[in-house]
Amino acid sequence: MRLLRAKLLLLALTAILVVGGTMGCSLVWVVDRGIGEETNPYSGDATNSPRYRIKSGGTKFDVDNVTLDFYYGGSGVDGSYNPFFSTDSSSYFVCFALYFLDGQRCLEIDWFGTIEAILDSNIAYYDIDGHHLIKTLTRDEFNSEEYYVLTRNRGNHTFNHQETMTVPREVFERESGSFVFQVAEVWFLPSTDCYGIAVRNFIHVNYDYIDEQTVRLSKPVNSTPR
Repeated sequence: MRLLRAKLLLLALTAILVVGGTMGCSLVWVVDRGIGEETNPYSGDATNSPRYRIKSGGTKFDVDNVTLDFYYGGSGVDGSYNPFFSTDSSSYFVCFALYFLDGQRCLEIDWFGTIEAILDSNIAYYDIDGHHLIKTLTRDEFNSEEYYVLTRNRGNHTFNHQETMTVPREVFERESGSFVFQVAEVWFLPSTDCYGIAVRNFIHVNYDYIDEQTVRLSKPVNSTPR
């Protein structure tokens, strides 16, 4: 009887290890504040930086079907600060724009976790080279309950909004690299007839090609593109 119990226990432990190994193939990326999971505590704005979480059911994908679960949102005050006021006091908020892009095309982020770029007058926010626009949201939409993120300890936020999206193949431009998912603030500067883009936070995922049609995703140390 003891031998039978020992065998059953061994089988149960084996089953747990097998299931755990399978679940271990799934990946989760989280950005709580600032830049990345292991962010400098002085980096980023804890009150108005968008938060992100990406969940993956596996690590290997057909490059035409990299479909992941994206969780994102704000904490209720996003878009309230005008980063372009000193350049153009009449500048005004237009929308939040969600983009996919190749990590190498992402502008270098500064110490405070903010990218501020003024586009050429002949470039619109929906036609930036290498930026694949997913959709736009008004300030009221992004700051609504639907997109609200309850901020808790790092890595333990509660997201109200989740979308399953397929990453466009065009962002997998190189043999290995990273792609970026970001929510950008779009402002308009009437004095120069230009759009201004402010990115307070973003998240990126590393990838490498296994063969011509298959990519493998991996979790980066932090979310600064390599």
